[in-house]
Amino acid sequence: MRHSVHSVLTLLVILILAGSASAAGSARFGLGGNLGWATMWGNEAGDTGNRGSYSAEAFLLVPLSDQVSLRTGAGYGIRGSFQYFPLLDADVDLQLTYLDIPALLQIDFPSSAGSVSPFLFFGSVLSLNLGATATVTPYTGNSGPVDVDVANVKSNDLSLLGGFGLAFGRGETQFFVDARYQLGLGPIFDNISEQDVVTAINAQELPFGWANSDGSVTGFEWNNAVLSFTAGLRF
Repeated sequence: MRHSVHSVLTLLVILILAGSASAAGSARFGLGGNLGWATMWGNEAGDTGNRGSYSAEAFLLVPLSDQVSLRTGAGYGIRGSFQYFPLLDADVDLQLTYLDIPALLQIDFPSSAGSVSPFLFFGSVLSLNLGATATVTPYTGNSGPVDVDVANVKSNDLSLLGGFGLAFGRGETQFFVDARYQLGLGPIFDNISEQDVVTAINAQELPFGWANSDGSVTGFEWNNAVLSFTAGLRF
């Protein structure tokens, strides 16, 4: 139910952006799909591995000059990491779902090869966490993979985003591709008290972090990182 509500809200945001683009006149509206690799970086993330990431986005380009535009919009995406946990003797696939709200500058360069126009973009992204699950696959015993909710993921994440792409076509509708890198600026896990740890365990939720002698958990200092490729249309 929770994910259904978030999906409806995401769709509403996209529809609002579409209406805004139509009313803006010189503004351009775009849609894109994204595939890539996600992992974690930070003081304690040296052994984290990659997992697949994917997202869908709707964006609005508002011209500030002939070549520079403000780019904003909304995206619904999956990222996380894959890691072996020795204490559990298990692989853990961490899957994080976010609603991304970017604030970017985009620079479109004049076409240098017929109808092909390069562009680049950079700025920041506010990501609102919509869900966090972990698939735990133990190496010992007869149990198979188990899906559990993660107890202590922060409700939002701030990151930097930069990318470079090519737009094809001279008309109002252009096909585009780009490569981009998104780097989280802060740890995604909260510290939680002993009482919250007990509540999480009773709810069959898994805290990610170091257990302390007082029963609390210090969240891992893991930051999101995503390298991905996008294809889409802008109108």
